[in-house]
Amino acid sequence: MQESLPQPEGKDIHLDQIVCLAENAAETIEKLRAELHRREQRIKQLEQSEAQLRQAAQRYLRMKAQLEAQSEATAGFAANGTTYPTFDEAFDAAYPGTVPE
Repeated sequence: MQESLPQPEGKDIHLDQIVCLAENAAETIEKLRAELHRREQRIKQLEQSEAQLRQAAQRYLRMKAQLEAQSEATAGFAANGTTYPTFDEAFDAAYPGTVPE
């Protein structure tokens, strides 16, 4: 007859407990993978938005530099029937929804 090895008290782990732990671990891994995928997609969206904003900002700065370089710029910039001393002020007046708070 084989003699079973003595188990330390309080440390007895049964096979069904091990299976349960493995199932819980697998479920947790799947949840983490799904969350990782969701976050990777969000990062891609943010990177695309950043690229679009950079292009728009560069376009705006080129347009601003070109307009400010014209001799008429010394008289100011008109927007909505009012003349403003700077391009930025005129732009903000013309496009109030774009002014940061």
